Amino acid sequence: MEFFDTAYIWLAPFLILFSLFVKDDKKKFVLNCLAVINVLLIFHSIFIIRQFYALIQWVLSMDVKPDPNQKVEIGWNEIKSWITILLPFLFLIRRISANRILSAFMLFLLLNDWFKLYLISLKSNWSMFESHNFYVYNLSLKIMHYTSWMIFVYALFWFVKKLPSQQKIQTTN
Repeated sequence: MEFFDTAYIWLAPFLILFSLFVKDDKKKFVLNCLAVINVLLIFHSIFIIRQFYALIQWVLSMDVKPDPNQKVEIGWNEIKSWITILLPFLFLIRRISANRILSAFMLFLLLNDWFKLYLISLKSNWSMFESHNFYVYNLSLKIMHYTSWMIFVYALFWFVKKLPSQQKIQTTN
């Protein structure tokens, strides 16, 4: 599931741009695919939640007591983490599942980490591709895994009529 954000970073810009330039049926398909990859980010959110839970368990196992007088500061990284976790669940709402502005915002949040890693890798001899998200080991399997999830979610949404192109068009009489 750690590859889902990487796949989103590669697919979302193309789908957002294609949705601006293609017309009619192709646009519907592109927006449907955008909605599906937005919903697939829920798996990445669950992955992050599991990592936070494991971190909390590790800290509790160390039997470290926090200082009660220490202030808790909430900065950009904490806000970004919460938005990255919560925003994909909003994509379950059909009307905003293919929203290009929210998709671009989510892309910005995910790319923020990539740029930080890139800047760190420029300052040191460390390669940003050594991080767990960017392993090229078994890349073909990760791509096939993501593609199969994408096909499954697309088919599921088509079956339950949750794709953006399946919205009922309201006519005024």
